[in-house]
Amino acid sequence: MPTVAMIAVLAVASFANGAMSWAWLFTWLCNGKDIRLVGSGNPGASNVYRECGLPMGLLTMVMDIQKGVTTLLLAAWLLPEFGRLEFSIVQLALGLAAWLGHVYSPLLGFRGGKGVATLIGIYAVVFPLGLVTAILAGLAIMAVYRWFSLGSLIGVTTFPVSYFLLLEQPFMKANFPLLLFIALALVLTWMRHWGNVRRILQGAELRIQGHNQN
Repeated sequence: MPTVAMIAVLAVASFANGAMSWAWLFTWLCNGKDIRLVGSGNPGASNVYRECGLPMGLLTMVMDIQKGVTTLLLAAWLLPEFGRLEFSIVQLALGLAAWLGHVYSPLLGFRGGKGVATLIGIYAVVFPLGLVTAILAGLAIMAVYRWFSLGSLIGVTTFPVSYFLLLEQPFMKANFPLLLFIALALVLTWMRHWGNVRRILQGAELRIQGHNQN
């Protein structure tokens, strides 16, 4: 298959993979409810945890993370002829397609999740050490303040800092398409969480707690 056609097929497949709402499916299988109408209303792993418990919440997170991982690994396997810079652009563009599919899922009326888990999958491939640092920072915030949303924002914000601190000679070795992607992901993630930020400031944001038994 010609390269351009392969990229187009991968872009559509990445978006479709991202658009699959595991949060909606698992909650419906768990208790017959629409995840968008319960808890925080967000079709994501944290809301599934509140409604269905830890195992289903973790399963949702794993399936959302694979959206990013699968996209980038398929690109590496099916497009091996690209050089480092060109491949990075294609790879990250496909990752963005998966992220957009998750956030603007046509299966949910173009109102999907916040995209953090899918972003974790992408970062797990492009810079895993930085991801570990970001996850630890996010978990620390969650443990102290018991807000999923705040932990997610701190983790996403920590990742670019980790990238520069952990990469030897960052300004010489930095992958500039990746830097652009990180900056875009940071801005979009904060935009997607802006309602959460307002609720945190108002003291109305839902905290981490045991799942609803009703």
